[in-house]
Amino acid sequence: MIRVQKANAGLVNSYSDVWVSKIVLTETVWVLESVYQFGKEQIILVLEKLIRHVHLENAEILDNVLTVFNAGNAGFADCLILNDAQRRQLVLYTFDRKLSRLHGAKRVESEP
Repeated sequence: MIRVQKANAGLVNSYSDVWVSKIVLTETVWVLESVYQFGKEQIILVLEKLIRHVHLENAEILDNVLTVFNAGNAGFADCLILNDAQRRQLVLYTFDRKLSRLHGAKRVESEP
């Protein structure tokens, strides 16, 4: 929990005028997972705090993205991509098994 508090403090203290793109947000999640070994619950706590303190690209969709991310096994980036497809009323075709289990995604079978 101390790592989450440090990450929260480092990410949001005195940076309220910062704009964060979806790509940067995705990279932030990757760093939290790979470098800091944060679990999904810890990542969601950091992202929820970040949403309240900085300007995020498409901030209005992030609640839905976090809900899908929290409920399933797909990664954050996949949930973000799926949300973009759904907002455009498109089916997301994917090779990713975990992602294909989510509503709105369809698995493309690879040829042997």
